[in-house]
Amino acid sequence: MDPTDLSVLAKLLLDEKFSSKYKLLEKVGDDESLRQLFELTKVNLSIVEMIVRKMQSSESRIGILKEIVDAINGEPDEKVRARQTGDYSLGTIRKEILRSLVSGGNTERVLSLIDEGYLEVSDAKSLIHEIPSDGLLLSLASRCRDKKSATYIFKFITDKTVFAKIVESHGEEFKNLSESDRTDVVALAERFGEVLVNQSEVYPTDSFKETNKFIVGIPSDENKLFVAWSNTESHEYHKDIFTTLSKARGKKFPENLRSGGYVEIQDEKDGKRKVVFSRSSGDFGNYSNRLLELYKDAILNELKKELGEQVDLQIEVSS
Repeated sequence: MDPTDLSVLAKLLLDEKFSSKYKLLEKVGDDESLRQLFELTKVNLSIVEMIVRKMQSSESRIGILKEIVDAINGEPDEKVRARQTGDYSLGTIRKEILRSLVSGGNTERVLSLIDEGYLEVSDAKSLIHEIPSDGLLLSLASRCRDKKSATYIFKFITDKTVFAKIVESHGEEFKNLSESDRTDVVALAERFGEVLVNQSEVYPTDSFKETNKFIVGIPSDENKLFVAWSNTESHEYHKDIFTTLSKARGKKFPENLRSGGYVEIQDEKDGKRKVVFSRSSGDFGNYSNRLLELYKDAILNELKKELGEQVDLQIEVSS
């Protein structure tokens, strides 16, 4: 694209009164021109975010991210540096790059960028539930800087050998954690490993109606996965189902070991009924579809008690 045109385009993008910025970027069709446009607009990270989204090449995006982060790290004023580091658009740029790399299977690049300080493990939180590699999940967990973030990732690991590895190494991989936090992480890894080999307990707290929700949780005193569901008339929120389950089973379910979603009942043409687990919990976030798949038979058996033998169960990726 002609440099003069890019200069005019940059001025329009930086003009706060001009609203149709995305339409302007549609005129730029190649990463090289977008890179030049970045040089003209990099004072405004919200514009840079739009440019990064438009780029096709991961390396082009990474190049821009590195330049931004290096510039922020070189800022002498600590308050300015902190404000820029926490900028919403910068966070979005990091998440966009991370998602692109993960979906492309470029996991080594993800880990190297985290180790170099250009990405954060927290950037991956919104897509942890979509990652199918337990090895990558362990690599991300071991790079966390706090126990809570590391154990959150454990909810989505489905390979018991991963947890066995953590126990065997005494959490040596978790170099960013204190000794006491590593001890806690190892204990939780041992628990999760046992959960994966134990039978689950499925407990319908009420019958299905037009709108239904389900929950997944691990109690504080037993290494077993519990799955429960109800309609939203008798249990409006996911936490309400947990309350009923806790009373019925005499269990306490720690919030960091809770998740949930929605249940949809669909009538099929052949007379069968399809049950779809999907979405997520506003109270407790995303569930692991891969974890639920391990207990699919137990869930299906319980569904058949209410809906009849002609039932199919579909467990979607949480969203």
